[in-house]
Order: sequence, then structure tokens, then C-alpha cells
Amino acid sequence: KPLAVDDTMVSLSIASIGYNSTENSINVLGNDTPGSDGYINKGLTMVNGTSSNASANSGAIRVERNGTLDTLDDVIMYSAPTNFSGVDTFKYTITDASGDASTVTVTLTVSGPITNVPTAVADSFSILTDATTSFDVLDNDTLGDDVVGSVLTIDATGITGSVSVVPGLLADASDDTLLYTPASGAIGVDTFSYTITDGNGDFSTATVTVNISAVVVAQSDKPEAVDD
Repeated sequence: KPLAVDDTMVSLSIASIGYNSTENSINVLGNDTPGSDGYINKGLTMVNGTSSNASANSGAIRVERNGTLDTLDDVIMYSAPTNFSGVDTFKYTITDASGDASTVTVTLTVSGPITNVPTAVADSFSILTDATTSFDVLDNDTLGDDVVGSVLTIDATGITGSVSVVPGLLADASDDTLLYTPASGAIGVDTFSYTITDGNGDFSTATVTVNISAVVVAQSDKPEAVDD
């Protein structure tokens, strides 16, 4: 008799968001035994058919015959549902030439594409008192894969000076900068935070530290006579 063995936790890494357009070949017969009678022609079949809802989580499955009647070169082609990540299962049956059959379960772990999300990194700037200054806080940051539609926002809660976003020429946040003005006569440290949000809604927040120093007036080293 044929002996089919469960294929457990077959790992599929889907590289494209278009899951249903990407078929993955699974050699389920690799650990099975056809028995002494050998497989019948087209001996690999799906228990629940080969429709788009034949698996537990509606993955599309079909048997690829590879142009022959020989069961030994048959594989199962699997397409995950749109945007699906997780565990899916389906059952298949192998049948030998005398009609004996064996049915088992395939368990799939489907992982979607890895998307790079925004990463904001803390910044520190040094300026002189009463000096309005432009900060390119995005220079050391990563905007991620979904730059289109990205925005730069600020949280100025508790700030002593003032800060605003200066939009760049592009329709996204990639060339935006911040314009900071310290409070009049302020000397010391001021802080605020900003957030990068990409077109997919992923976001990252970082802190900006502004070190404000007094303007140093150079002293003349020449003698100066004063009227008596």
C-alpha cells in the first residue's frame, strides 16, 4: 500500500504583495512511499479539489502534472490568499495501481514580504541665542519603502522656543526640514520630538535636543584711552 506522510510546517516566504499571482511549488511526494504496486497514473489528488477555497484559509491549490501521467513528477502549486500571513493547511491523497490510497495533511507557514518602515534617529544641534536655524532632522533617518504619502510632524509640547515644518519641493516628507527659533535671550537646552509617518501608516518618533549658547563678544586687545 502507498504511505503518505504529513508535510508539517512547510515554510513559504512570499516576496510580493500580489500573493494570488505567485504560485509556490511544493514537492509533497518527497517523503512518501508509493508501495509495491506503484502509483496509478495521476495518483496525486486533492481531497477538497483544486479550487481557491480548498485549503483551510482559502489558498488556491492545484496539481501540476509536468506534462506526464507519471505521478512521481507531480507537485502541488499553492498560492496564498491576498495579503495573507499565517498557517494554512490542505489534504492530499496518493493512490496506487491497485486502488489503495493514503491521505495526509500539509501544513504551511506563510510569511509575507518584509517591509522597511520609517526609522527616526535622535538629533542634537548647537545654535546661538536668538538665532533662527533650519534643522535637517531627516538626514540620519530612514523613510522606509512607502515614501509616497509620507509626512513629517512635530510635537512641541513643553518647548521654550518655537518650531515648524518647512515643506520641501517634493510631495512627500523626504526633503522637509524644521525651522527652530529659540525664546528671546534663551540660553541652555530645549527639546522637542518629531514623527515620520509613511504612506502605509507606519511611523517612528525621535527627540531633537537644541543646545543654545550665548553670543561671545570678542574683546579688543588694544589699549583704550578714556578722557579725564
